[in-house]
This record gives sequence, structure tokens and C-alpha cells, in this order.
Amino acid sequence: MGIIPRGTANAFASALGIPSHLTSLDYIREACEVILRGNQRVVDAAWATGEWGKWPLTLLLGIGLEAETVDMADRDMKNKLGVLAYMFAGMQAITREGAMFELRVELGDSRFETTKSYAVTVANIAPATSVLSQGLGQVIPDDGLLEIMAFVGNEKERAMAGIFDLAVKQILFKSAVGEENLESVMGVRSDKIKVTADPPQKVVVDGEILGNTPVEVEVVPGGLVVLAPLPNEEEEKLRALQALRAELERLEQFIEQNGSRGILEKRAAAIREQLEEYPDLMEKSVEKSWG
Repeated sequence: MGIIPRGTANAFASALGIPSHLTSLDYIREACEVILRGNQRVVDAAWATGEWGKWPLTLLLGIGLEAETVDMADRDMKNKLGVLAYMFAGMQAITREGAMFELRVELGDSRFETTKSYAVTVANIAPATSVLSQGLGQVIPDDGLLEIMAFVGNEKERAMAGIFDLAVKQILFKSAVGEENLESVMGVRSDKIKVTADPPQKVVVDGEILGNTPVEVEVVPGGLVVLAPLPNEEEEKLRALQALRAELERLEQFIEQNGSRGILEKRAAAIREQLEEYPDLMEKSVEKSWG
């Protein structure tokens, strides 16, 4: 598959290093040159299953705030503000009546306890338009895992502060890594997830409102072959390790503040084992993150 990006955010192209209007004035010609070079990159895809049947997912599934944001960010707003339209729509969405809901998440064959939430995202590739999906700082497009992020708790002001913090980091610094105002953000990775909400919430997949929860998402490792620039293998390994470190830090912080959660502790233990296998790369990863 070749890509000539012509959208508002062009998240898929940007994640794979394909030129877009965000990186070049002559992006159409440059994107065509990428296609002509014929370099193939294998990346993950996913299936989202719900009341609408089975739907392919390339970028992101959003529930609650994410879906309401897409609904509110109409074409006129996007034409005027570009990517910033999603930030303003998100702030409007979280202040609406009934924004909070009861959330239950199942990862693989394990169940996460019911908690209060405003928003959930399940990302295969994190678009810049989704501030919540930036919470772990890295979404790797070919690791065979989905990244699940959720605002948990019942403090609307803290959630709004977290959204603003993520948005500013992503828009200004192209990275959402940080600790400020993110205490109520839960982040974890899995190859399969089921989300139930009470009351049922809208579900958006790659910008399309499909219906309401519940929804199941399952990754398809290597599901897409894309004509794209080839990644630097060592840099990709470093990015993957940084992603694991960020996930572990978020899990440890969440467990410390919210109490023991068996499923999250199990995931944290698995990450520690993975990190121990690459001590040399871990040292480089730490140096790069502080550089």
C-alpha cells in the first residue's frame, strides 16, 4: 500500500516517516518518491468488534471523550484551526453533562476492576489529534501490541489539566512524556482488549463514529505492508525500550496511588523481565531520554 497524505493530521503517514503537509511544502512529490522507491515496511493492524460487526483499525479507537471530540470537531473548525481543533473540541467534550462513566477493561483473559473514567483510547499508531494516546510517549507500529490509555477517577478538573498538559507537550514538543498532571492516567499494553462502559459510550475508530460500547479490539501483527522509508533498526529498538520504560513508570505510579491491581502488577513484572534482557540498550535509552 502506498500513501499520499491529504488529511488534516495525516497521523499514519507521519508515524511511518512519509512526508506530509506537516513536514514539507512539496510533500505530494516527496510522498510519490517514497512509493517509487518501493521500500516495504510491515506494520500492525487490528480488528474492532462491536454492535457494528467487525471493523478494521489502523490508528486509534476512542471511547467517551475521544469519540465526543471527533463528533464536535466539525469540518469548519478543522479548516480554521487544523490539529488544534481537536484540542478545543476535547475541552468542550469533557465539560458536557454525563461525561463520566463506569469503565471495565479486560486485557487478554484478565479483568481490570471497574473504575470511573472520562476517556479511553486503544492505539495501534498514535495520531497527534489524540492527546490521550500520547500518554506513554511512544506507540510502536510493529510491536504486536495495542496501547490502552484511560483517564481514571472522578475529578474533572484533574482530567482537564491532564488533557491540557498532554496537548501542550504533543503540539509544542512532539512528545507527551512527563509526570505533571498525569497521576490519573492509566496506561498499559496488550494484544487484546475488551471495554465495557455504563452508561454505554460512543466508539470512534480511525475518525468514524461506529456505535456504542461494548467493544473488543485484537491486534493483527504484521497486518499491513506499506511503502514507506525503512526505519533504523537500532533507533527502533531504543524507541521500543523507551516505550516499555514509560509504560512501567506509569504502571508503578498508578499502582502506588490507587492500590494493588493484579493484572497491572503482572504486566509490570513482564516488562521488568523484558528490560533485563537488554542492559546495554537500556543504558543508551536512558541517555537518549535525558539528552
